[in-house]
Amino acid sequence: MRRLTIALSLIAGSLTVLAAVTQRAVQEELLFVGGTILTITEPGQVEALWIRDGRIVALGKESELRQQASTAKIVDLAGATLMPGFIEPHTHP
Repeated sequence: MRRLTIALSLIAGSLTVLAAVTQRAVQEELLFVGGTILTITEPGQVEALWIRDGRIVALGKESELRQQASTAKIVDLAGATLMPGFIEPHTHP
C-alpha cells in the first residue's frame, strides 16, 4: 500500500509539472530544478534541465545552469521526477 501511495504521489507531481509546462508559450526559457531529472543517456540523472524555445539547451549541475540560464524562469519540481516522454506518432486500426 505504501508503494502505491508513493507511486501515485510521483505521478501526480509529474502531471502537475506537465500541466504547468504545456500552459506556457513555446518561446519561454525554463530551468527545471529541485527534483529527480532522469535522462535516456549517460549520466542517467542530473540536477537541472534548461529548455529554450521548446528545446533542451543543457543538462547538468544546478549551480552551473543557474549561471548560464540567468534569464530562465525557475520551475521547482518540489521533489517530483521529470523524465523523457515517449510519443507514439501513429495508430493502427
